[in-house]
Amino acid sequence: MSHCWGNQPFFKLTRKTKDRLYSGVPLQDFPPSFRDAIITTRQLRIRFLWIDCYCILQPENEEDDDDVEAKREWHTEALQVRDVYRNAIINFGAAHAQNPSEGCFTTRKLMSASEYCFPFDSHPEGLYRIVNRDFGRYETRDYHKNHALMTRGWVMQERILAPRMLSFGKDQIYWECPGVPEQLVCEGFPDGMFYRDYHTCHFSLTEQCWDTISIPTPIAWTELVEQYSGLDLSFPTKDKLTALAGIAEDYASLVNDDYVAGFFREDLVGLLIWRASVNSSRARIWRAPTWSWASVDGPVGWPFTYSHSDKLVTIEDVNLVPLHPGMIYGPLRSSSTTLEGPLMTIMIQGAVITQKSYSGKSQIMEVQGFEFGMDFDDLQEMQSVGSMLAFLSTSRLYSFFNGLILQHDKTTNVYRRLGAWKLSRLNPREADRFLELAKIGTVTIE
Repeated sequence: MSHCWGNQPFFKLTRKTKDRLYSGVPLQDFPPSFRDAIITTRQLRIRFLWIDCYCILQPENEEDDDDVEAKREWHTEALQVRDVYRNAIINFGAAHAQNPSEGCFTTRKLMSASEYCFPFDSHPEGLYRIVNRDFGRYETRDYHKNHALMTRGWVMQERILAPRMLSFGKDQIYWECPGVPEQLVCEGFPDGMFYRDYHTCHFSLTEQCWDTISIPTPIAWTELVEQYSGLDLSFPTKDKLTALAGIAEDYASLVNDDYVAGFFREDLVGLLIWRASVNSSRARIWRAPTWSWASVDGPVGWPFTYSHSDKLVTIEDVNLVPLHPGMIYGPLRSSSTTLEGPLMTIMIQGAVITQKSYSGKSQIMEVQGFEFGMDFDDLQEMQSVGSMLAFLSTSRLYSFFNGLILQHDKTTNVYRRLGAWKLSRLNPREADRFLELAKIGTVTIE
């Protein structure tokens, strides 16, 4: 089952409630969302129902870091979620409920979920469906935005991995299944919703049933990360990589590649030039290296040139130390990558810098006749930049160059990413001059 936890305490499996649950609990003692799910499970004649808060030991208090037993069980079970959802018969989603007390079943407007068919004498013989166009335009388009469950980071993985999903919305029941040509159907649109938001629905179960993908591409992974990075996590420090681990493991087996801190090694160079959104910021507690999108809170994206560009750097080494030995898809203890490529040292003093966006995170800096478009990952980091930056050129597509903005720590001789830069519309002579200014160098980025 997929559900929102919310901020209010509710009855769940803890050391204090374990014996009571093992002995049997009356149905009415469960929160409404779980009670409704149990009723639905029985009606479908399914014997077992998996709900995380009853199948994984929880701390008495969510902020309690001293519950060693609960913490150890969570770390073990969280990475088994892939098998749970992948092997389920069906997944239930309390889509509209912001917490377990709101339930799956609601008093709803039946007009939105009704289908009316009428014969027409003046048209070719047959039945014609009349639908509420406003409902189709707005309710179905904003399905993922209008339902609290669809804004949660963990739920994206649960939706993708489960073979089919039944979600209880505000006014309708929604169905997602790999066997349905349309990605999402509901009571009002049993043949599929006529409006589909490509970005929010692209990774519904149909298109991302991994067994049907013949040639996974870097674009598919970046679109998945773009969608995932915009979703909410209550505990991003421990969940940022873990909540995507099941999908990453399946994807890794398809592409036969090593997974490193949110990327796959073969595509790592091209994907390093991700951009953080206006409202994104670097996590204050370390959870991923600065070159990984997982190191920031908030949406990320990639420029359109990344998938077609020629790579200008080579990977010398990638170091990855999982927080839990052997669990490479989960949280990390440390990670770094060593790259060799064209490197420029930029002196900030004397450079002409102009603001490029209202956020203050994007700027244009003119250096030796070149105008670098700079996108910083974090406003505070940008404001604390010293007198010198390092620009590493990672890729080129005709007259477009992309690269990383780095800051060098001379004490440890390592670099950290501050953002990404781009140069565009250079003529061939300018492009050659730019490459002449850069010297081949080696950097280790943490």
